[in-house]
Amino acid sequence: MKTLIAGLFVASFAIPGLGCGKSNPGTSSTAPGSSGTSSEDSKNTNFQAGGGAIQNTRKAARRTVALNDMNTLGLAMTQYELDNNKMPTIADTKKLLVGYPNILSLVNDGTIILTGGTDRSGLWAYEVDADTKGGIGLVSGKPNRYNASEIKAFLGR
Repeated sequence: MKTLIAGLFVASFAIPGLGCGKSNPGTSSTAPGSSGTSSEDSKNTNFQAGGGAIQNTRKAARRTVALNDMNTLGLAMTQYELDNNKMPTIADTKKLLVGYPNILSLVNDGTIILTGGTDRSGLWAYEVDADTKGGIGLVSGKPNRYNASEIKAFLGR
């Protein structure tokens, strides 16, 4: 019995280390001197096919934060619209965001793109590359995930 338990214990550590035997040393996806986070540098939080489980888990976490930031942006813009009976311009929105420095920095660095639209039911903002890759859009003050054609349709209105 002790031999069986010892054998299972050893096997539980030895088997996971074996792997599948695939090794392509000449096909590294990271360039020399890079940290391997090139897709992390992308500010778009949409699912990336072939990105791997860890990368897509990171993107999912970033997507949750981005949805929350977009929701806060939507609430601030809605409050402005209710107070002033008109949609805020891009300059007005940036003034509103002084109280939300993390969202203002996302707008200033181009992660969130404000449309400056005056239609209450239209697209107010979207994340970078959402018009080409899909991503988060703020429509009628509510954040949601959209594919690229939906974002383009909102932009075309």
